[in-house]
Amino acid sequence: MSGFTKRRRTLVFIISLSLMFGFAPGVGTRRARAQFGSYSVTDLGSLGGVQSKARAINNAGRVVGQSSPASNVGSLPFAWNAGSMSNIESFTGGNTGDALAVNEFGYAAGSAETSAGTVHPYVWSDIFGKRDIGTLGGDFAVAFDLNEAVQVVGQSEIRALVDRGFVWSP
Repeated sequence: MSGFTKRRRTLVFIISLSLMFGFAPGVGTRRARAQFGSYSVTDLGSLGGVQSKARAINNAGRVVGQSSPASNVGSLPFAWNAGSMSNIESFTGGNTGDALAVNEFGYAAGSAETSAGTVHPYVWSDIFGKRDIGTLGGDFAVAFDLNEAVQVVGQSEIRALVDRGFVWSP
């Protein structure tokens, strides 16, 4: 309990669901307090299968992630907006994929399996569809994040067991 009573320390965590924990600065003993605002939890559904995972959300409420299809074989990246889940799809011939990031313009980034069995990063939008970013020479690469300029960062094999970070710009 001594960690809660130390002087001149302020710690505040704010979570986007209006849930706040903190310590008030000042003298004497401080007590932890919690405030719960109004919030809701929404079931995003799935692409017909038994599971889905939300990976990222932008300020407009667009969510991206991964869902099993109706066959429950593999997994597909999805984009969810205003109550509707859209299949971003794997590359032709691939069975798996994931969406890990979404920017404020609704562009998503992630990785998907190709028909050759390799995994490539991609950038996707409703308007332009999916674009294969490629690898740095190896068989595996993944996009972890992207910014509003649609620059993508990730990790790529350059050859077996040797990986490098990358930045991709359109």
